Amino acid sequence: MWGIALGTAALILWTHPVEAVQQSSSLQAAGTSVTQGANQTANQTSRGELTAGALAAATSRSQGLAVREVDFLRQTMAATGATPSEYLLNAWSRLNHTFSSEQKLMSAAKKLVQEMGVQNAKWSMQASSVEHYVLASGRLPSGGQVNIVLTSFAPSTSVEGTSAGELVDSSTVLVLTDENRAYSEANFVRDERRFEAALQSEGQPPQISSCLIGHLDAKIMGVHAENLAYHALHTVGAVPLQTFQSGGLETSISGYAPRQLTYIITNDHRMNLQVAVHYDGYQQDTNVLVGTPIITTTY
Repeated sequence: MWGIALGTAALILWTHPVEAVQQSSSLQAAGTSVTQGANQTANQTSRGELTAGALAAATSRSQGLAVREVDFLRQTMAATGATPSEYLLNAWSRLNHTFSSEQKLMSAAKKLVQEMGVQNAKWSMQASSVEHYVLASGRLPSGGQVNIVLTSFAPSTSVEGTSAGELVDSSTVLVLTDENRAYSEANFVRDERRFEAALQSEGQPPQISSCLIGHLDAKIMGVHAENLAYHALHTVGAVPLQTFQSGGLETSISGYAPRQLTYIITNDHRMNLQVAVHYDGYQQDTNVLVGTPIITTTY
């Protein structure tokens, strides 16, 4: 269904597309820690459903966190030799346990559009007996392309991973994404604080993942890509945790640096950094992505 497809695409921002099945993850900040099985999380995110314990964030983020994040990511990117040219922000939050009407979703979306200063918003709304969603797309003052997605699900007994006849509660989920192809540190910080304010206006703790994207005019693959990613982690004092390579073209290494940043739990270890290196044969350059606590886009 269109809503499930959209919800799955948006909620993937909290699970790496390759490593998700290996991870038992939860968002953590300011000393709050909850662990959720990765398989259960994957089943729940397939319909936008997230239990109270899944990916739980702390009730507050310090006012300087966005500045620390962009500084951390910029240092990591600089260690690869690439210069950031784009940034991505992703956030999600479950607003309640009710099956909200299209009108309520639209009202909430209009409020967020106004609060976030979204320009030239375009709207899409769909409804069925089991799912309602509203999508507002537009531009932030920074120039970033923003999507506001509100999806509401009816109670169900057909969710993968549940026992036969087990009733899964209704749920309304908010997802925010911001893609800006003209990176500046000031706009990054402003947009992240805009996301924080929007989530807090809904009474939700911010759960935000951020990513910088850069490029190298070189063919970097295999062991050279792995060495580059390891060097970036070492430069910011991060301990490597997991390494993934695919066909020699894609390399991803996750790690943890002892910084005051949001982190997740993977295989019983804290993680707040992921570095990915991907040679693009079509463009004939190498994409470099750094994300905290995790990269939330394909590469």
